[in-house]
Amino acid sequence: GTGKLRVTGKIKDGFPEEYVQIGSYHTIEIMPGEQLFITKQWKNYQLERLRQAQAESRRPKLAIVAMDDEKATVALVKGFGVRKVCEIESKASKRDKPKAFEQAVKKYYEQIMNKISKYKHRIIIAGPGFDKDNFKKFVKAQEPELLKRLSFESCSNPEITGVHELLRQGIISKIASEERAAREMSLMDAFISAASKQEGLVAYGRKAVKQALELGAVSKLLVNDELLRQEKEVEELVNLFEEVSGQHADVFNSQEYSGRQLAGFGGIAAFLKFRIN
Repeated sequence: GTGKLRVTGKIKDGFPEEYVQIGSYHTIEIMPGEQLFITKQWKNYQLERLRQAQAESRRPKLAIVAMDDEKATVALVKGFGVRKVCEIESKASKRDKPKAFEQAVKKYYEQIMNKISKYKHRIIIAGPGFDKDNFKKFVKAQEPELLKRLSFESCSNPEITGVHELLRQGIISKIASEERAAREMSLMDAFISAASKQEGLVAYGRKAVKQALELGAVSKLLVNDELLRQEKEVEELVNLFEEVSGQHADVFNSQEYSGRQLAGFGGIAAFLKFRIN
C-alpha cells in the first residue's frame, strides 16, 4: 500500500476565505501518525441500530456444537468472544455388538440434545462427517420443536478449533442476517394479510402514511433503509412517528425479498390503530 489515506469531500469552511472555494470538492491525504477529527450527526434509526448491536453483544448470540462420532464440543458465542461450555464423549465403539452400539449412540445423542435444549436462541450443529445428519434425524424423531432452532453446517473437527473455524467462515453475520430477514418477512406477511382484508387498518405510500401519522393513527411503521437514507421527507416521517409513539420504526433491508415487497408499497407502510378516511 501507499501508507496514506485519501479522503475526498465537499469544502464547507476554510481560512483564509479568499483562497478557499466553498462548495467545491477537494482531496486530502492523511499519513500515519497524523491526528484527524471526525464529526457525525447521528440519525435516530442509526442510533437504534447501534443500541441493538450493543444489547446483542451482552447476551449469547448462538450456541455451537462441533461433533463427530466420538466427541462433541458445546460452546456459546457472545459479542466479546467464545466460551467453551463442555465436552461430551461418546461411549459407542464399533467393536460393540450392534444393539449395544446403537444404544450407546442414542445415549450420546440424548446427552447433546439435553444440553442444548435449554438454549432459547439459535444453535449450530457442525462436524466433518455424517454424524450431524444422523443427530438431525434423532432430534426430528425425539424433539421436533427443538429442530426449528437448529442449523447444520460443516467444520473439520469436533474440537473448539472447529467452532473457531465456523466463526472465521462468518457464521454469526449469516445467522444475524437470516434472523433479521425472518423478522422482516413476518412483518410483511402481517401487513399484506391486513391489507387484503380491506378493513382500512393499514396505510402505505408517503401521502397516506403522513396523513395517518398526523392523526396519531400509526401503531407500527415499516420503512426501507435506502429510502430513509436518500429522502429527507421520509426521515422526517420516521422522526415524527418515533417522537409521537415512543417506538422505533422497523427499518427494512431494501436488498432483501421483504424490502423489495415493501418497495412495491412505496417503500413506507404503517399498521393503524383505527380507520381513517
